[in-house]
Amino acid sequence: MRHALSTAAGIRSTEAELITMARLQGKSKIGLYTRVVLPSSVPMIFAGIRLSVTYAMLGVVASEMIAAKNGLGVQLVKYSNFLNISAVFAILLVLALLGTVLAWILDRAERRFLRWQ
Repeated sequence: MRHALSTAAGIRSTEAELITMARLQGKSKIGLYTRVVLPSSVPMIFAGIRLSVTYAMLGVVASEMIAAKNGLGVQLVKYSNFLNISAVFAILLVLALLGTVLAWILDRAERRFLRWQ
């Protein structure tokens, strides 16, 4: 949901002067969106994707802690119940590394889409 709201905000934030100039150059509606609106809203789209990935990871781990039979969330609950702190920190480290890798992938994708800046 946040991704959709962020995308809509990015589209709305497109400068009116850019849209006017594209229309004066004879761009069609599809050309207007692909050449003007979409490139100017890419930063907002990626901001929404970053938030969505963060919430997705939190949701998966939390739901595993509540209702799964296996997974990192289940292991986290099991080891914390047994007071195995080193295993809990190991799982948290794995989750942190996973988050870092996902953030790196999103950063690379954003740089690729924003190479014109």
